[in-house]
Amino acid sequence: MTLPTLCFAIVHPDPNSWSNRGPHVNSFCRAALNILDVIGCLRLSKDADLKVQLDVFEEELAADTDAMRDAAKDANAINLNSHHDLFKTIYSKVNDSSLGLSFLSILYNLYQIDPNSSHSESTWILIERLTQKAVEGAVEANRLMEEAKMQKRYVDVSVQTQESSPPSSGSSIKRRSLVRGRRPGSVSETSVDPTVSPIVTPDPNCRMKHFTWNKVPALQVQKTSIWDEVNKMDDSIPVEYDRLKELFAHKVIQPQESKAEEPTLKIRASSSEISLLDPKRSMNVNIYLKQFRKNNAAIVDMVRKGEARNIGVEKLKGLIKILPPSDEIELIQSFDGDPEKLGNAEKFFLKLMSVPQYKLRLELMLLRSDFQSQLSNVRSNLAVLTSLCRRLQDNKGLKKFLRLVLHAGNYINKGSSSGAAVGFRVSSLNKLALTKSNDPSLSLLHVLVEEASANDKDCLEFADNLLDDLHKASRFSVEQVKTEFNQIKNTVKKLQSQMSSNPDAEITAQFGDFLEEADGDLIDVEEVLDRLQNQTTKLAQHYCENINSFHLEEFFGAFREFCDRIKVCQQEIQSKKLQAEKAEQRKKAHEEMLEKRRGSTSVNQHQKEQQRGVPAGAFKLPGLGGSLGPAGPGDSKIVDNLVNEIRRGNVLRRLSVRRKMNPVPDMN
Repeated sequence: MTLPTLCFAIVHPDPNSWSNRGPHVNSFCRAALNILDVIGCLRLSKDADLKVQLDVFEEELAADTDAMRDAAKDANAINLNSHHDLFKTIYSKVNDSSLGLSFLSILYNLYQIDPNSSHSESTWILIERLTQKAVEGAVEANRLMEEAKMQKRYVDVSVQTQESSPPSSGSSIKRRSLVRGRRPGSVSETSVDPTVSPIVTPDPNCRMKHFTWNKVPALQVQKTSIWDEVNKMDDSIPVEYDRLKELFAHKVIQPQESKAEEPTLKIRASSSEISLLDPKRSMNVNIYLKQFRKNNAAIVDMVRKGEARNIGVEKLKGLIKILPPSDEIELIQSFDGDPEKLGNAEKFFLKLMSVPQYKLRLELMLLRSDFQSQLSNVRSNLAVLTSLCRRLQDNKGLKKFLRLVLHAGNYINKGSSSGAAVGFRVSSLNKLALTKSNDPSLSLLHVLVEEASANDKDCLEFADNLLDDLHKASRFSVEQVKTEFNQIKNTVKKLQSQMSSNPDAEITAQFGDFLEEADGDLIDVEEVLDRLQNQTTKLAQHYCENINSFHLEEFFGAFREFCDRIKVCQQEIQSKKLQAEKAEQRKKAHEEMLEKRRGSTSVNQHQKEQQRGVPAGAFKLPGLGGSLGPAGPGDSKIVDNLVNEIRRGNVLRRLSVRRKMNPVPDMN
């Protein structure tokens, strides 16, 4: 009774997961134990509890068989018990994707496992558990990997220490390498010296400053390493502990209770002016106030009246930055002395704090001054995006060129898995320039652009029309525009809330109308954002892109790069055309020059013959005894005459300068 109960407990460790039970069921039922035959024999027993266990096992086995059959149906009738079928299915899934390399790497790692090794079984069990947990979740897989590493180390150590014979030096090396997580026979088999201990030093009797370093783990210190030698060396240079303690001990700062109780007033010794603020803080405030070139009363009066235009946006931003925090406000308000003896910065803050809700006034002034410029920037960016979405959906030239690309691509890919396509992703357009022809200087994009330019000049106008807006859209993203708009909207809502919580008639009169107009402008921009979202969805559907993973910035970026490449191709094609025309012109000019030289040479030779008395139509070579005879209409060229003279055996020599000047007279 005990043995079947144990077997069934092993087979059913996880009643909710067939993937966990499947290997155990196969091992017990179909592998070595063949427990089904044993169950038939156990049925003959009269033990009631045993029969209950057998009934439960058969019910669970039937349920698992049905589950496995359903899983096979869900997996397109794949035999999950066939190694070959599973491998073919996985290979067909990842072969044409980027996961193919990962699958190949996994297969190579499995190929390296030695089945004859004593650790091969534990390695395969570990791989099985890790892959199972990886399917369930990456977090569980990482946790299991760490647990498996620790478990493998302890198991390997225990296996080595339980050997009957005392371990040799090689076995101890192997055991220590396994503890480090290194396989035996790896790059370095030098053992870790577990006896290496840190240098013993006395304990300082005070708190010391720490020297931050990255410690080498003790298990990584090998016998051949420098740290093994260093730890075993004697101190040739003594360490002066007292000097180190003197130089690197933490200084103990005594708390000054009198200063911590309440902020004290700092009175300058050189004058009777009282400074409540920190000197550096006071200096920064005074430097900023000098930009106004007005006295403190005039500046505070502009704040009270809400004259943001007279102050300016940048000065308002700076004024908000230097506003006193709560502790400085309490310090200035608690001053009960003569205000005229305060410093200039303290006087300014004292006057400013007399204005009700001065901080709210300044923020409203800044918002009113900068609201339209910020919102106009958001509007212009949204206009660019919505315009691009609309134009990319209705562009005849672009559609013509996409048709040309699809047609040419299907022709090139004819007979392959990439052929017979009815469309392609926009990101594939930039691969046209990467598809090189047999001419290294020409790509598929060059060829298509050249054909489009020759047959339909208006086809490529979309590149010029879209490129400017595409470059503008590359300077920002939809999320940036939304974030900027939300910041403006949140600022308006926050200030409206502050006004409603602390109503002030003067502030309402100054900024009430502006806030109402701001609300209307924000509603208009929100409507534009909604239209952009609808246009984005339509654009993704128009180009058959995945709506869930569609990003407008990436889509526009792909089109921008594509249009840039088209412009580059057009320039290169035009440049080659001009170079070919210039080469043809140079060739014609060279031929004309040669023709002119031949004509001028014939005329000059004829004139010289007449001067020497040679009869017309006969050519006499200087220094030779005989003429070439009368020249017919077709024998007037010098080259032909020279060839005839060579055939007769006459030796042709170049005349010297003297003989050229005084030719030999004809003796005939």
